[in-house]
Amino acid sequence: MMKRKLLLTILALLCILLGSCGQKQQRPERPTHERITSSELEYGEVETGTVPGDYMFQAFNGLLLKYHIPTGTASPVCQDPFCPHERFGSSCPFAISSRLMTSIGNVLYYNLDSSSSDGQHHLRSYDADSMKVEEIYTSNGLLSRIFSYNYYLYFMESLPTQVEGDFNVTYYRYNTRSSELEVIDCGHPFARMELIEVGRIVWVDDLKYYSTDLDGGDWRVYDQNYCREWGKYKLRWTLGKWTYDKMYCKDLSTGEEVLIAEDVADFYVYGDKLLYVKFVENPQIWITVDGDDHKDLYGGNIYVVDLDGTDSKRLCHVDGFVYGGPSPNRHNEFICGDWVGFISENYYQDKHGNHNLTSTDMLIVNVVTGEYRLIKYNPYE
Repeated sequence: MMKRKLLLTILALLCILLGSCGQKQQRPERPTHERITSSELEYGEVETGTVPGDYMFQAFNGLLLKYHIPTGTASPVCQDPFCPHERFGSSCPFAISSRLMTSIGNVLYYNLDSSSSDGQHHLRSYDADSMKVEEIYTSNGLLSRIFSYNYYLYFMESLPTQVEGDFNVTYYRYNTRSSELEVIDCGHPFARMELIEVGRIVWVDDLKYYSTDLDGGDWRVYDQNYCREWGKYKLRWTLGKWTYDKMYCKDLSTGEEVLIAEDVADFYVYGDKLLYVKFVENPQIWITVDGDDHKDLYGGNIYVVDLDGTDSKRLCHVDGFVYGGPSPNRHNEFICGDWVGFISENYYQDKHGNHNLTSTDMLIVNVVTGEYRLIKYNPYE
């Protein structure tokens, strides 16, 4: 009799557990504007908000690539050798754009450009080590503006209302360790999330920029007109014809401002450091394609300087690296732990014999040590 009762108890517990696992992620209630709570994130004033890992991801014309930093190799996420990997009109399960993806450590979070066969949009995760895909969130509306900071995922959901062309917009924060989902409300219904950096969310509303804390509170004007806030620092620059002519940085705690770099072509801010590339005075011919000479304008160099103006140096010089830009949207896709990625342009020949300019090569540099990997990938092989 006792054994039978014990068996029934175990079966009942299993039913409860299985039932809870099969439930969809519940939409939390929208908080009031007064709800300001701690985000429970461990960051300092100039923390990066990134998680260590072994991979970076990039979407190039629908082809989603993963770059394995330890081995310096790249491969498609989709393993089907016959798949065209096209973003539109394709059945490829990973045909996504860079606007709809972000990563936390070795895990990619993404949404397809269009709804799936069931008419819904699915926010999913892909583990680069196990190649396992999991469902995070399902919506009858649009899912977009996907960001990450520390172990948290942020995304926007747009649900159509009964009024044609009108949508209810909600921002969510998803804890990737506990699977807890909560609403982030900055109190301004038309504001759109633009990026997250140094423990602050940057929003744009009517072409004006603002920032809040990670819970949507502490609303501040965010000045992006020839300057950029960065924790306890404020970057300011003057513009030349083709470059950031002079870059200054002010320590907001002391008020001291110093000149930290000149003739900067493009830059990344990472922690308490500025990484940048410069135009070279006499660019050399990089490659000749169909009779046309193409010059390397940057000389294969990455420079770094601390934001207080000290320890200015060339971080690395890499033969074969032709700078093609940082991450294309929000400057936070190509960062993994202390590794930062820079697109490296290259010409690869397709099956028709045409030479195509691609951005599938990537230079990945360790900001702390200067160690690097120039990872090349021919998308036409």
